Parts: sequence; C-alpha cells; structure tokens
Amino acid sequence: MKYSILLITSMTKHWQWAKEIEQKYTDETMSLGIVFLSSENIELEDVQRAIDGTDIVLFTHVGSTLDTPLVKGIHKYITQKQVPYVLLFHDSASDVQRYGVADEDIDQIKAYLHQGGTENFYGLCQYMLSLQGYTGPVEPVKELPYQGILGRQGEVYPSYEAYRKDYDHGGPVVGIFFYRDEWVQGQLDYPYALYDRALEQGLSPVLVFGQYSSKSGGQLRWYDCWHTLFDHQVKETISLIINTCKFSIIGLQGASRDELTDLGIPILQGFVTYTTLESWQTRSQGLEPMDISFSLSLPEIDGILNGHIVGTRTYSEERGYYFKPYPEGIQKLVDQAKRWIALQQKHRSEVKIALFLHNYPPKNSHIGNACGLDTPESVLRLLQELQQNGYTVDGIPQTSEDLMTILTKHATNDVDCLTDSAVEKAPKLPKEVYRTWFSKLDSATQESLLQHWGQPIGEIFVEEDELIIPGVAFGNVWVLVQPPRGFSDNPDALYHSPDIPPTHHYEGVYHWVRTVFQADVAIHMGTHGNLEWLPGKGTALSSYCYPQLGIEDIPNLYPYWTTIVGEGIQAKRRSHAVLLSYLSPPMKRSGLYGDYEMLERYLDEYDHMKAQEMGQESVVLGYILSSVKDCHLEHLCEA
Repeated sequence: MKYSILLITSMTKHWQWAKEIEQKYTDETMSLGIVFLSSENIELEDVQRAIDGTDIVLFTHVGSTLDTPLVKGIHKYITQKQVPYVLLFHDSASDVQRYGVADEDIDQIKAYLHQGGTENFYGLCQYMLSLQGYTGPVEPVKELPYQGILGRQGEVYPSYEAYRKDYDHGGPVVGIFFYRDEWVQGQLDYPYALYDRALEQGLSPVLVFGQYSSKSGGQLRWYDCWHTLFDHQVKETISLIINTCKFSIIGLQGASRDELTDLGIPILQGFVTYTTLESWQTRSQGLEPMDISFSLSLPEIDGILNGHIVGTRTYSEERGYYFKPYPEGIQKLVDQAKRWIALQQKHRSEVKIALFLHNYPPKNSHIGNACGLDTPESVLRLLQELQQNGYTVDGIPQTSEDLMTILTKHATNDVDCLTDSAVEKAPKLPKEVYRTWFSKLDSATQESLLQHWGQPIGEIFVEEDELIIPGVAFGNVWVLVQPPRGFSDNPDALYHSPDIPPTHHYEGVYHWVRTVFQADVAIHMGTHGNLEWLPGKGTALSSYCYPQLGIEDIPNLYPYWTTIVGEGIQAKRRSHAVLLSYLSPPMKRSGLYGDYEMLERYLDEYDHMKAQEMGQESVVLGYILSSVKDCHLEHLCEA
C-alpha cells in the first residue's frame, strides 16, 4: 500500500526541501505532493483536489495567522473533510492547529523542522505517514550545528583554530556572518561570492553561520557565537565583520550595546534584499519599504555601518526563490571594508584626513556654519587633539579667529574674495585628470553633467584649465571648504534639488581628495553639508548616484547635532557616514552688543522721558541720532 503526504506551504525553504526529496529519494511505499502558495495561479479548487487524494497534510505558513483568503479557504476545507493535518505558523511557534495528531507527535514534528535540511524533512515525511499506518523506515532527527565556520568546499568547522589548519590565508581577517538557514538550505551563492572577492582583494575571509538569538539545545547568541568560535580572541583576530543578516542584533538580544562596544570591531552591513535587482535599479527610493525596515532601519539602531547590496531575491523554476549575488555591490563592499581596515592598521603619523567645512551660502562669512556647533573652535580643538595623539598636524593657530583668518586668506568658495595670491597657493586638479575620470562615468551621468554645467571642466573655479581646490593644509590634515553644489537664482531650491547634479568643480574637489591627496578618512564637520543631498537613490545607492561618486569608499565621520535625527539618517544612508552626535549647546538670550546696545539704551530712555512728559526727550534724541550713525543705520531713517 502506498501512503501519501501533502505539503502545503508558503515557506520557500520547505518547498525547496520537498523538491529535493522528489529528485533524490524514491520510495514505492510513500509519495509526496507539493502545493507552493507563493507560486502564481494557485486556485483553491486545485488545492482541494490535492487534499482529497492524500492521507495527511503538513501545512506551514510564513505568517502568524490565517491572513489571506486562500489560506483561510484551505484551512476551512481541511477541517470540513477531517483530513489529519498539522498547521504551523512561522511567526508564532506556540500557535499550532491540528486534527488527528497528538501533542507528543507535534513536538517531534517541530524537532525535525527546527533542525532543518533535506534529510530531516524527509524523515519528517516518513514520521507523519507512520501516524497513518506507514510501516517503512523512519529516519530519526539529525542534529545539525547551530553555528559554525564554513569552508569554501562546504566543510563545517567548530572553531577558527580547526579552520586555520585547512584555510590559513594571509591578510587581515574579515568575518562574514550569514543565516544558519541559508547554510542548511545550501543557499550559499552570495556568501561564497563575498568570500571569493574578499580573498582576491588580499583579505582573509571567514564565513560564519548562526542566528542572532539563543535557543535551548546549543544555539548561541550572535555575540557568544563569535567568542566561542574564536576562543575569546575576536578582537585580537578579526579586523572587520560583514553582517548580512536583517533586523537589529541588539533588538533580537544577539548582543547588548555594551557588548558591541566591547567587541571594538567595525561592522559593515551587506544588504541581502527582497527587492529584486530590476526593481532596485529603476526605483528612485532604492530599496522597497520592507527592505528599508528590515535591512536598513533596524541595523542602524545598532550603529552598524551602511554598506552595499550583495544579493537580491531572484526566482527560477528549478530553485524557487534565492538570493543571487550582485557582483558590483560585493566589490564596493569589499573596497569599503579594505578602507576601514587600512585606517586601523596605518600608523597615526601617516593618516591623511580631509576635513570639510560646510559653506552655505558660499560666502566667507558662512564658512563652517553648522547648526548648534561652534565650528571654528571645534576644528581648532580637534587639530590639537589629533596632534597630541600622534597624528601629523602642523602650524596649528592659537585661536579659532586665527584659524578662520588663515583659511580665508586661501582659496574659498567666495568669488568676491578670491585673490590672485589665494589662487596661486591653492592646489589644482588638471583638466586632463578630471576628464579621464569623467570619461569612465555612465552615459546618463555624463549627459546630465554636460546639460547643466557644460563641457568638462566647466567655468566655475577654473584657472588655466585647472580646477581650484579650496582649503588649507595643516600637516596631514586638509581643512577644505565644501564646494557649493551649483549656482542659480534660487540657491535654496538648488541646495536640496533631487535632479540637478553638482558642478564639475564639486566632483573635481572630491576626486582630488580621493586620488591626489589620497585621504584615509573624511570628516564633514557639523550639521549639515550638501553631499548627502545630491541626486541619486534614497537608499542602497548605485555606483553613479552622486553622493557615492563623491565619497566612494572613504570612511566618512560626521559630527551631527543629536536633535536632527531625520537628516542625520540621510547622511548615514546616502554617504556611508558614521554619525558622532553632539548635544545642543546651552542657550540664553543673546541681547545686543557694542554700539547697538548703546542705541537700545538711548531709545529706552527716550520712551521713558516721553511717557513721563518731562520735556527733555529732545536731549536724548541727539544721542540717538549720533548712535544711529555709529551703527551705520542712517539708511533706515526717514529724511
């Protein structure tokens, strides 16, 4: 007699395991039917016919309740037909619906599913059929590791020490963390692609699978997983972690904030998205809302560094849904990782820092006009602190006023104050260097720049076919004035325009920082500049989004006013910024000063005398007129 079990599922991994069973196993005494609810054109009548011809049903649903008309209809039909079944919800482990299956059998069914994998799923099918009279073999639950280190040939190692015996690569060690379920399912396309590219780039990658949360039976928390596999030598061994899992590590109790701080390792988020590659490429927002929540917003809570897309959800008839590697994003992420590692390893005396001062409107009077921050004094103290900690900083001014005087004697964005001497002293980017970079841009970006700003290198801040770089050097620290993103009759609209690209000069300044000065790290001082507001995708930027063209893979530190969370998030998402919060300054009424204070006093005395009808207000009026001249306010007075 042949017994049959029907799998009804909306969970891709269960569908994939069932498909593998069809291909790998043959048993004349049992059969497996499959209904995949995520496929198109699934009709209730088709599912009902499948139910009519089976002995028992395993129904697994990715939701937490009977949340669709189809799922409700299937459940109603099974109940009416009184076919033995088990209905398990992925998002609610305690909510189980069943008929004809005992409590102890439910526990065993959950044990098979908890361990996962094709072999355990095959054993589960055998076990459920045995409840209906099947007398063939029943494979016991096979325990699989909850966490481990994966070798490139599929080996699993219980420790880094064991792994190194077979994989002892040179170069800085980079841990790549991905879900255990993906290892169980054999969905290793993007982890292996990350591994291969990192190895090609001179890094020593280590693939680690696990989960965020701990569970009974040996599943460790994310933090404990690292310490167990690396024998409590994580900080001493690993230079950087690439995390590809969604959600918040802290939120799912994978680590506390103190533990992440104690770990002391940069953590880069590699985005593995439900957004398809085609959707991401065409969407101005970049990621779809679900990915923004799961892959971006929640990891941001942990302070993880925003990286790039490394895999996108793809469907094929043979494999179902899986995450296909995105080579360009993987390369960008590896480049980003290398820059953060290089910053750690480079001797402080050799580190080059590009420090940008915001400048809107582009006048000398507005250089360093960050909200809630005394920018000149902050820069001065930062230069002093850097020098004291071994960085090469020369010629530090005595006061913040001296700093601004030195800066404004060099090239700035204020064309009215741009002297021949300042232009002569300024570094330049030759036209041919810029045009070589420009020629490598995609055609759409080139056309946009040409349409708005003409042929390279344009006419803005150009001297003898070279772009002028605004700023001044203090040893290995270049204090730069961030260039304006353009010029128009409505500068406010231009500043946040989603369409108008920055000028050739803007792109040239950042190109000079990256390739000529070769900055190891950028600092955008205070809230806020314009890099993160340039045109491009809202999230998960492409190579040709303008903020990405500017910053590329340079580590970007951004002191940001803690009260402006929304705009700070834009800086994180659109320029890979590490936000360093500063508090609101203490405030009091500023009042007037100098001649203005004296004028106010005379006006108060005039009002007082006039109210008292003392007839002496004309005496004070003379002082008022004299004070008006001292304040240069004559043009406001009527003749």
